[in-house]
Amino acid sequence: MKRPKNKNPTTTPGEYYHTYEESFYWYFNFFEDDDDYYSWLDYVHEVLYILSRVYVVFSFIQFFINIFHMTVLTRRELRTNLVYQVMIAICIGETAQAFVTMFDEFLTWNIFYKVELWCGYPYFHLVIRRLAISSQFLSRRFSAFLGLYIAAVRAFSVIFPMSAITHKITKPNSGFMVMSVIAIASTAWSSFQFLQTSIEKVTKYCTYNRPSYVPYLLLNNEKLVDKFNYADSCISLVVSTLYVFVALALVVELQRTKKRRKNLRSEKPNNTTKLVVVMAATVFVSESFYGLLRYIAFHTFAGYEEQPLIQQFADRMQLLVMASSIAHCVICYCMSSQYRDTLKKMIGVGKEDKTVKIVIVETTTHPTTVNSSKSSSKPAY
Repeated sequence: MKRPKNKNPTTTPGEYYHTYEESFYWYFNFFEDDDDYYSWLDYVHEVLYILSRVYVVFSFIQFFINIFHMTVLTRRELRTNLVYQVMIAICIGETAQAFVTMFDEFLTWNIFYKVELWCGYPYFHLVIRRLAISSQFLSRRFSAFLGLYIAAVRAFSVIFPMSAITHKITKPNSGFMVMSVIAIASTAWSSFQFLQTSIEKVTKYCTYNRPSYVPYLLLNNEKLVDKFNYADSCISLVVSTLYVFVALALVVELQRTKKRRKNLRSEKPNNTTKLVVVMAATVFVSESFYGLLRYIAFHTFAGYEEQPLIQQFADRMQLLVMASSIAHCVICYCMSSQYRDTLKKMIGVGKEDKTVKIVIVETTTHPTTVNSSKSSSKPAY
């Protein structure tokens, strides 16, 4: 289903121009005529539009749920644990990305200004949109690498629990340094994509009426952006492959630990490892589909009209990341007793422990012994 781009179009930009011979040659009679092809193309655009609206709705849901989720994670009982510290960092990145997307959507609601042209927007609006696009790459790389990091740390600590390296890498200071490096690298990577886009002034209006604002368009350096997307897809596929090995190591060691505890008649479950495995699985699915679609768009559909469509479908794979982010709060509640107890304590649910503890303070003049009482003034014999 590939159709080559027309390098020398005889029609105006935005119109399609292909002969029936070209369609027959490239489609092997899959479409009987161009009308079938354009009907299929309209259907694909409709699906992409629906996915784009779902993406906006998910951004609103993700923002408010992550705010609540982050409120729980930052409690004193959780924030000292490395796993929850990484989850806090992931929450911050995803919440920031959702906020920028929400703000970009707000600007189209005629609240801050009235949209008068479909072919041009005010400069400040395109700056926000530019940041929203770049924040997707930032959030994706940041979340994927942090998820891989905590899965690798957990796998190493489970396999080598008594190692000195395990003690060192599970310290909060080590985790903070790794998270800082990942944040800087992800920001630099998304900044490269940000610099490949430019905001240009519209010189020819798409309507006869002059707008009240100066219209601008967001343009891409197509060659560099395609190379960037291809490199990003390769990173996603490499990360997905690493996730498979780390998850397998965790699952195998989890089964061994389960057998050992069964032999020792210990039924204490290792829910932290299971939580990390679930997080790794959700990120693996998203990264795999995203990387595969980007790779196909660059290699199989390079130079064809369908390439932008495949790339847009790849961008919509961010929905899987957002869905897993929305579900993290529920997953943590179901799989982590520590998270569950902290949440209940925060919202005041559950019975308070009213046990009164009596502390007897010893003094040098009157030490408390087995044969002495609190009310006596002399040792008892």
